[in-house]
Amino acid sequence: DGIRDYDVTGVQTCALPIWKFELLISVWTGTDRVGHLFWHHRDEKHPMYTEEGHAQYGEAVEDTYRRMDVTVGKVMERLNEDDLLMVMSDHGFHSFRKGFNVNTWLIRNGYLSVTGQTDAATAYNSTPYLQGYDWARSKAYSIGLGSIFLNIKGREGKGTVPQSEVKGLIEEIRAKLLEVSDPDTGENIFSEIYTRDYYTGKATKGAPDLQLGYAEGYQTSKRSASGVAQKEVFSLNSDKWSGEHAASDVATTSGIFFSNRPVKKSDPHLVDIGVSALEYLGKPVPSDFEGQSMF
Repeated sequence: DGIRDYDVTGVQTCALPIWKFELLISVWTGTDRVGHLFWHHRDEKHPMYTEEGHAQYGEAVEDTYRRMDVTVGKVMERLNEDDLLMVMSDHGFHSFRKGFNVNTWLIRNGYLSVTGQTDAATAYNSTPYLQGYDWARSKAYSIGLGSIFLNIKGREGKGTVPQSEVKGLIEEIRAKLLEVSDPDTGENIFSEIYTRDYYTGKATKGAPDLQLGYAEGYQTSKRSASGVAQKEVFSLNSDKWSGEHAASDVATTSGIFFSNRPVKKSDPHLVDIGVSALEYLGKPVPSDFEGQSMF
Protein backbone atom coordinates (compact mmCIF):
# COMPACT_ATOMS: atom_id res chain seq x y z
CA ASP A 1 0.00 0.00 0.00
CA GLY A 2 3.02 2.30 -0.10
CA ILE A 3 5.50 3.77 2.37
CA ARG A 4 5.23 6.79 4.64
CA ASP A 5 7.18 8.33 7.51
CA TYR A 6 6.11 7.02 10.89
CA ASP A 7 6.94 9.28 13.83
CA VAL A 8 4.75 8.55 16.86
CA THR A 9 7.35 8.43 19.63
CA GLY A 10 9.19 11.56 18.60
CA VAL A 11 12.45 9.66 19.04
CA GLN A 12 13.09 8.01 15.69
CA THR A 13 11.59 8.27 12.24
CA CYS A 14 11.52 5.20 10.07
CA ALA A 15 9.77 4.01 6.93
CA LEU A 16 7.01 1.46 7.42
CA PRO A 17 4.28 0.15 5.12
CA ILE A 18 0.77 1.52 5.56
CA TRP A 19 -1.12 -1.37 7.11
CA LYS A 20 -4.84 -1.68 6.66
CA PHE A 21 -6.50 -2.58 9.94
CA GLU A 22 -9.78 -2.05 11.73
CA LEU A 23 -8.40 -2.10 15.27
CA LEU A 24 -5.01 -1.06 16.64
CA ILE A 25 -4.08 -1.59 20.28
CA SER A 26 -0.92 0.00 21.67
CA VAL A 27 0.30 -0.53 25.23
CA TRP A 28 2.66 2.01 26.83
CA THR A 29 4.34 0.88 30.04
CA GLY A 30 6.49 3.93 30.77
CA THR A 31 3.80 5.71 32.78
CA ASP A 32 3.53 2.67 35.04
CA ARG A 33 7.26 2.11 35.53
CA VAL A 34 8.02 5.74 36.31
CA GLY A 35 5.30 5.70 38.96
CA HIS A 36 6.74 2.60 40.59
CA LEU A 37 10.34 3.78 40.63
CA PHE A 38 10.21 7.56 41.05
CA TRP A 39 7.25 8.08 43.40
CA HIS A 40 9.43 8.61 46.47
CA HIS A 41 10.96 11.68 44.86
CA ARG A 42 7.55 13.41 44.90
CA ASP A 43 6.29 12.20 48.30
CA GLU A 44 7.74 14.07 51.29
CA LYS A 45 6.36 11.41 53.66
CA HIS A 46 8.21 8.56 51.98
CA PRO A 47 11.21 7.23 53.98
CA MET A 48 13.44 7.50 50.87
CA TYR A 49 12.50 11.09 50.04
CA THR A 50 15.37 13.60 49.91
CA GLU A 51 15.49 17.24 48.88
CA GLU A 52 18.26 16.44 46.42
CA GLY A 53 16.27 13.65 44.83
CA HIS A 54 13.18 15.82 44.64
CA ALA A 55 15.11 18.61 42.93
CA GLN A 56 16.40 16.22 40.28
CA TYR A 57 13.50 13.79 39.82
CA GLY A 58 10.49 15.39 41.50
CA GLU A 59 8.79 15.99 38.15
CA ALA A 60 9.68 12.62 36.59
CA VAL A 61 6.10 11.31 36.74
CA GLU A 62 4.62 14.53 35.40
CA ASP A 63 7.28 14.78 32.69
CA THR A 64 6.43 11.27 31.50
CA TYR A 65 2.75 12.16 31.21
CA ARG A 66 3.65 15.33 29.31
CA ARG A 67 5.59 13.22 26.79
CA MET A 68 2.64 10.85 26.50
CA ASP A 69 0.38 13.84 25.82
CA VAL A 70 2.64 14.68 22.87
CA THR A 71 2.36 11.10 21.63
CA VAL A 72 -1.43 11.17 21.88
CA GLY A 73 -1.46 14.47 20.01
CA LYS A 74 0.56 12.98 17.16
CA VAL A 75 -1.84 10.05 16.96
CA MET A 76 -4.86 12.39 16.86
CA GLU A 77 -3.31 14.27 13.93
CA ARG A 78 -3.36 11.04 11.91
CA LEU A 79 -6.95 10.05 12.66
CA ASN A 80 -9.56 10.01 9.95
CA GLU A 81 -12.95 11.59 10.51
CA ASP A 82 -14.69 8.37 11.50
CA ASP A 83 -11.81 6.93 13.58
CA LEU A 84 -12.46 6.26 17.27
CA LEU A 85 -9.65 6.84 19.77
CA MET A 86 -9.82 5.48 23.31
CA VAL A 87 -7.04 6.16 25.81
CA MET A 88 -7.24 4.47 29.16
CA SER A 89 -5.25 3.26 32.16
CA ASP A 90 -6.36 0.24 34.13
CA HIS A 91 -5.30 1.60 37.54
CA GLY A 92 -4.10 4.63 39.45
CA PHE A 93 -1.17 4.96 41.85
CA HIS A 94 -0.34 5.41 45.53
CA SER A 95 2.79 5.95 47.56
CA PHE A 96 4.25 2.80 49.13
CA ARG A 97 5.80 4.05 52.39
CA LYS A 98 5.37 1.12 54.73
CA GLY A 99 4.97 -2.63 54.25
CA PHE A 100 2.51 -4.80 56.15
CA ASN A 101 3.73 -8.36 56.82
CA VAL A 102 0.46 -10.23 56.44
CA ASN A 103 1.63 -13.68 57.53
CA THR A 104 3.29 -12.18 60.61
CA TRP A 105 -0.03 -10.60 61.57
CA LEU A 106 -1.81 -13.93 61.02
CA ILE A 107 0.71 -15.62 63.33
CA ARG A 108 0.36 -12.97 66.03
CA ASN A 109 -3.41 -13.36 65.96
CA GLY A 110 -3.43 -17.17 66.14
CA TYR A 111 -4.42 -18.00 62.56
CA LEU A 112 -1.07 -19.30 61.28
CA SER A 113 1.58 -21.46 63.00
CA VAL A 114 5.26 -21.99 62.27
CA THR A 115 6.78 -25.46 62.50
CA GLY A 116 8.79 -25.85 65.70
CA GLN A 117 7.72 -22.48 67.16
CA THR A 118 4.91 -22.34 69.70
CA ASP A 119 5.05 -18.71 70.89
CA ALA A 120 2.76 -16.71 68.58
CA ALA A 121 4.17 -13.45 69.97
CA THR A 122 7.66 -14.09 68.57
CA ALA A 123 7.32 -16.78 65.87
CA TYR A 124 8.52 -15.97 62.37
CA ASN A 125 9.37 -17.85 59.17
CA SER A 126 12.09 -16.91 56.66
CA THR A 127 11.39 -19.75 54.22
CA PRO A 128 9.48 -18.52 51.12
CA TYR A 129 6.58 -20.04 49.20
CA LEU A 130 4.65 -21.20 52.27
CA GLN A 131 7.26 -23.69 53.42
CA GLY A 132 7.94 -24.01 57.13
CA TYR A 133 4.38 -23.65 58.42
CA ASP A 134 2.57 -26.14 60.64
CA TRP A 135 -0.59 -26.66 58.62
CA ALA A 136 -2.23 -28.87 61.23
CA ARG A 137 -2.34 -25.80 63.50
CA SER A 138 -3.09 -23.18 60.83
CA LYS A 139 -6.38 -21.64 59.74
CA ALA A 140 -5.26 -19.00 57.22
CA TYR A 141 -2.24 -17.90 55.20
CA SER A 142 -1.21 -15.23 52.71
CA ILE A 143 0.64 -15.46 49.42
CA GLY A 144 0.84 -12.79 46.76
CA LEU A 145 -0.02 -9.10 46.86
CA GLY A 146 -2.74 -8.74 49.46
CA SER A 147 -4.46 -12.12 49.18
CA ILE A 148 -5.49 -14.22 52.20
CA PHE A 149 -6.71 -17.80 51.87
CA LEU A 150 -8.32 -19.99 54.49
CA ASN A 151 -6.89 -23.46 55.11
CA ILE A 152 -10.15 -25.13 54.11
CA LYS A 153 -10.72 -28.87 54.42
CA GLY A 154 -11.11 -30.50 51.02
CA ARG A 155 -9.59 -27.54 49.18
CA GLU A 156 -6.12 -27.18 50.68
CA GLY A 157 -3.94 -30.26 50.89
CA LYS A 158 -3.81 -30.15 54.70
CA GLY A 159 -6.97 -28.19 55.40
CA THR A 160 -8.21 -27.66 58.95
CA VAL A 161 -11.21 -25.32 58.57
CA PRO A 162 -14.54 -27.10 57.98
CA GLN A 163 -16.90 -25.55 55.44
CA SER A 164 -19.37 -24.72 58.21
CA GLU A 165 -16.85 -22.32 59.78
CA VAL A 166 -15.61 -20.60 56.61
CA LYS A 167 -18.06 -17.69 56.53
CA GLY A 168 -17.65 -16.87 60.20
CA LEU A 169 -13.88 -17.03 60.02
CA ILE A 170 -13.79 -14.73 57.00
CA GLU A 171 -15.96 -12.18 58.81
CA GLU A 172 -13.81 -12.47 61.95
CA ILE A 173 -10.49 -11.90 60.15
CA ARG A 174 -11.96 -9.07 58.07
CA ALA A 175 -13.26 -7.25 61.13
CA LYS A 176 -9.90 -7.50 62.90
CA LEU A 177 -7.94 -6.33 59.86
CA LEU A 178 -10.12 -3.26 59.44
CA GLU A 179 -9.07 -2.23 62.95
CA VAL A 180 -5.33 -2.56 62.26
CA SER A 181 -3.58 0.80 62.61
CA ASP A 182 -0.08 2.11 62.04
CA PRO A 183 1.67 2.18 65.45
CA ASP A 184 3.53 5.36 64.43
CA THR A 185 0.56 7.41 63.20
CA GLY A 186 -2.57 5.70 64.52
CA GLU A 187 -4.02 5.64 61.00
CA ASN A 188 -5.95 2.61 59.77
CA ILE A 189 -3.92 0.88 57.07
CA PHE A 190 -6.94 -0.56 55.23
CA SER A 191 -9.84 1.35 53.76
CA GLU A 192 -11.64 -1.86 52.77
CA ILE A 193 -11.27 -5.65 52.93
CA TYR A 194 -12.99 -7.53 50.12
CA THR A 195 -14.37 -11.07 50.47
CA ARG A 196 -15.03 -13.76 47.87
CA ASP A 197 -18.55 -12.36 47.40
CA TYR A 198 -16.96 -9.47 45.51
CA TYR A 199 -15.92 -11.75 42.61
CA THR A 200 -17.94 -13.15 39.73
CA GLY A 201 -17.03 -15.22 36.69
CA LYS A 202 -15.51 -18.54 35.70
CA ALA A 203 -12.30 -18.07 37.70
CA THR A 204 -13.97 -17.35 41.03
CA LYS A 205 -12.75 -20.64 42.50
CA GLY A 206 -9.19 -19.36 42.34
CA ALA A 207 -9.98 -16.06 44.02
CA PRO A 208 -8.67 -15.33 47.53
CA ASP A 209 -11.03 -15.58 50.48
CA LEU A 210 -10.04 -12.07 51.49
CA GLN A 211 -8.41 -9.36 49.39
CA LEU A 212 -6.78 -6.48 51.24
CA GLY A 213 -7.64 -2.93 50.20
CA TYR A 214 -4.80 -0.77 51.48
CA ALA A 215 -5.11 2.91 52.29
CA GLU A 216 -2.63 5.49 50.96
CA GLY A 217 0.97 4.70 51.92
CA TYR A 218 0.62 0.99 52.69
CA GLN A 219 1.12 -2.26 50.78
CA THR A 220 1.96 -5.90 51.45
CA SER A 221 5.71 -6.14 52.01
CA LYS A 222 7.66 -7.88 49.25
CA ARG A 223 8.88 -10.57 51.60
CA SER A 224 5.37 -11.27 52.84
CA ALA A 225 4.17 -11.52 49.24
CA SER A 226 6.49 -14.52 48.81
CA GLY A 227 4.83 -16.29 51.73
CA VAL A 228 7.33 -15.62 54.52
CA ALA A 229 6.60 -14.14 57.95
CA GLN A 230 9.10 -11.53 59.08
CA LYS A 231 9.81 -10.78 62.73
CA GLU A 232 7.92 -7.48 62.74
CA VAL A 233 4.40 -6.77 61.54
CA PHE A 234 5.41 -3.47 59.90
CA SER A 235 8.54 -2.53 57.94
CA LEU A 236 9.55 0.71 56.25
CA ASN A 237 9.83 0.50 52.49
CA SER A 238 13.46 1.30 51.71
CA ASP A 239 13.22 0.07 48.11
CA LYS A 240 13.12 2.47 45.17
CA TRP A 241 10.03 0.56 44.01
CA SER A 242 8.19 3.24 45.95
CA GLY A 243 4.89 3.66 44.13
CA GLU A 244 2.33 0.86 44.05
CA HIS A 245 -1.26 -0.07 43.25
CA ALA A 246 -1.34 -3.87 43.37
CA ALA A 247 -3.26 -4.22 46.64
CA SER A 248 -4.56 -0.67 47.01
CA ASP A 249 -8.28 -0.30 47.61
CA VAL A 250 -9.88 -0.45 44.16
CA ALA A 251 -12.36 2.24 45.22
CA THR A 252 -9.54 4.80 45.52
CA THR A 253 -7.26 3.56 42.72
CA SER A 254 -9.25 4.03 39.54
CA GLY A 255 -7.56 4.79 36.26
CA ILE A 256 -8.47 7.40 33.66
CA PHE A 257 -10.35 7.27 30.36
CA PHE A 258 -10.79 9.75 27.57
CA SER A 259 -11.86 9.57 23.97
CA ASN A 260 -12.14 11.71 20.85
CA ARG A 261 -15.90 11.12 20.95
CA PRO A 262 -18.40 11.89 23.73
CA VAL A 263 -19.33 8.97 25.97
CA LYS A 264 -22.79 8.26 27.29
CA LYS A 265 -21.60 6.52 30.48
CA SER A 266 -20.58 8.66 33.44
CA ASP A 267 -18.58 5.83 35.01
CA PRO A 268 -16.83 3.79 32.29
CA HIS A 269 -15.19 0.53 33.39
CA LEU A 270 -12.55 -1.79 31.97
CA VAL A 271 -15.19 -4.30 30.88
CA ASP A 272 -16.80 -1.63 28.67
CA ILE A 273 -13.74 -1.29 26.42
CA GLY A 274 -14.15 -4.52 24.45
CA VAL A 275 -17.89 -4.12 24.04
CA SER A 276 -17.47 -0.52 22.87
CA ALA A 277 -14.83 -1.45 20.29
CA LEU A 278 -16.81 -4.35 18.88
CA GLU A 279 -20.07 -2.41 18.60
CA TYR A 280 -18.32 0.56 17.01
CA LEU A 281 -16.82 -1.77 14.39
CA GLY A 282 -20.17 -3.42 13.80
CA LYS A 283 -18.96 -6.76 15.09
CA PRO A 284 -21.03 -9.22 17.16
CA VAL A 285 -20.47 -9.04 20.91
CA PRO A 286 -20.03 -12.49 22.56
CA SER A 287 -22.86 -13.29 24.94
CA ASP A 288 -20.51 -13.81 27.90
CA PHE A 289 -18.92 -10.36 27.59
CA GLU A 290 -19.66 -8.03 30.48
CA GLY A 291 -19.93 -4.28 30.09
CA GLN A 292 -21.85 -1.86 27.88
CA SER A 293 -20.99 0.30 24.93
CA MET A 294 -19.89 3.78 26.01
CA PHE A 295 -20.88 5.42 22.72
